[in-house]
This record gives sequence, structure tokens and C-alpha cells, in this order.
Amino acid sequence: MNLNFLPNEVLCLIFDYLPWKDRQRVSLVCSKWNEIINSVHYLRHQKLVLYNYAKAKFFSGVRVELLCRQQSIEFYSNAMLDTEELLETIKKSFSTESAMVQSLSLFLRSEHKLAFGLVVANIPNLLHLTELKISANEALTNGVHINSACLEKINISFYQNSLCRLNTPRLHTLH
Repeated sequence: MNLNFLPNEVLCLIFDYLPWKDRQRVSLVCSKWNEIINSVHYLRHQKLVLYNYAKAKFFSGVRVELLCRQQSIEFYSNAMLDTEELLETIKKSFSTESAMVQSLSLFLRSEHKLAFGLVVANIPNLLHLTELKISANEALTNGVHINSACLEKINISFYQNSLCRLNTPRLHTLH
């Protein structure tokens, strides 16, 4: 039996039983399965975690549409985070007001200042963002300015006495 003849809804139910790593592998099998794994219907309540999963090829599946429709995104330090392709995707996704991200986490080391700066600079454009987590070690030695009309909860940890300026009128929780 050829699985591609099954309706997308049935394939989604099958994919639901797979662990996350296997779902990533399944998304590489063919374009139809990749579209299903990355569809709004399937990823509605999933978290997008960007880190180097075995090969750089994983990042080629991170498109503007995927970042724009994700409600929860985590960025982790890795060798591929500052590639031109991924930085351009982040810029296109976050520079408009169409991104749906509600929860954003940045776990970055100092060598990823480009990605960190790009994401933080575009926080004002993330109109649905209510929760932000930043753990940046030396990436914040020059400080950070966070400007957001909708942020309600921020959890920040950074290097020693770094300056942090917040312009967040709806903020009610700061850790």
C-alpha cells in the first residue's frame, strides 16, 4: 500500500504517534510529508525549536511561512544559526507584523550576536508576543533594549552587570 494515497488527515493521525525526532525524519521523506508536518493544522500547538539537528539540511526547511505561523519558537546556539539563509528567513518573518509568535525563547552564546540582535530588534513587530525568555551569557555584555507593546512576561538571565532597558507597558512578570 502506498501511504501517499491516504488523506492528509489520516497521515496527521499517524504522525501524531511519532516522537519529535522521527517527525523531523519523516518530513525529509518527500515534499507531501514535509508539507503535512509543517502545515498549520498539524503544527497549531507545536513548538518550533531551532537547533542543529545532525545536519545543516534541517535549516533548509525553515521558511518564512513556517516562522510566521508558529506560536512558540525557541532558538538555541549552534554553528548554523548565523548562516545567511537562516538570518534572512528570520528577518523576513519578523520584520513584518504578520508573525503569530506568542512565546519566544533565546538560548544563545556570544558568537550568535547577529541572530540575537536581529530577533531582539524585531520584537516590536511581533504583535502577538506575550512571553519572552532570554538566556544569553556573554551575548548581552553591551546590554539590551526590549520594546514591546504586548509583552506580559519576561524571563532574562545575562552576563553580570549588563544593562537591560524595558519599554513594555503590559509587563506584569519579570524574572
